[in-house]
Amino acid sequence: MPELPEVETIVQQLRKRVVGKTIKCAAVKDQKIADTKLETLVSARILSASRKGKIIIIELDKGRFLLTELRMTGHFHHYLTKAAADQAEEKYVAVTFFLNDGSLLTFNEVRRFGRMRLLTEEQLHQALNKLGMDVLSKEFTLNAFRQLLEKRKKTTVKIALMDQHLFAGVGNIYAQEALYRAKILPQRKNATLSAAEMQNLYRELLAVL
Repeated sequence: MPELPEVETIVQQLRKRVVGKTIKCAAVKDQKIADTKLETLVSARILSASRKGKIIIIELDKGRFLLTELRMTGHFHHYLTKAAADQAEEKYVAVTFFLNDGSLLTFNEVRRFGRMRLLTEEQLHQALNKLGMDVLSKEFTLNAFRQLLEKRKKTTVKIALMDQHLFAGVGNIYAQEALYRAKILPQRKNATLSAAEMQNLYRELLAVL
């Protein structure tokens, strides 16, 4: 399952491949995954690609945003031509974006857990405000880390690290790896961690991410 580092890699690829281009139109093939409002996009310029935690945010002109959750198997494909896309014969396309340079961007979901929505700026803020602090942001200091853990004193440390309302971006893989590097059992309750252990875990979490 993609976590923060994998999502960051995808965002960097989107910046390279599609930012600056214009969506001529979009075709939704799976309404469970892709918002049907995506088909209203006509001549929509792609301004930027970013993320918060595991959430991908593609900013469009006129105050519109594509919010994408990859979940387990969501992924993008960028084809330079329609012929290349047709030759690929993808089975799990949820939505196809036709770009002004003749290329195509598809969002695909094998397990059908992922989601892509078209939001206004206000709706975007509402969605992102439900997430905790991005663990690679400047705001994620050692003091902030301690305060967030102290909100879940009775919770085990691994469960707390994976709580997206606390730490946006950390999932099973990197929580487990950070705890291993910090030599802290995942089953430990947050209340049992010493200040030195919290500092060590904070350092190892950032290092592994």
